[in-house]
Amino acid sequence: MTELERAEVDLAKTHLPVSVGILSGLKSASLPINQIESQVEEVRQHGLAGVSFFFYESLWNWSDEAPIVREKVIQRMFPNSVSRG
Repeated sequence: MTELERAEVDLAKTHLPVSVGILSGLKSASLPINQIESQVEEVRQHGLAGVSFFFYESLWNWSDEAPIVREKVIQRMFPNSVSRG
């Protein structure tokens, strides 16, 4: 059972929107964008409200992958723009 399958998560979803923070890496160890993409998909499969990424620098600047590669995957994961309210 994963953390997202716990009864506490299902209970919380009935009362409030539940989002998951996804670690995009640390300065010395950025996660590959395909791993981040898999984690976002897992959150979506469990019907959660959304995701947030931390840390910004590891999402874009500390990776071995080119920023344009990561940007294309992010755009594929989030194709619709949302206005800030």
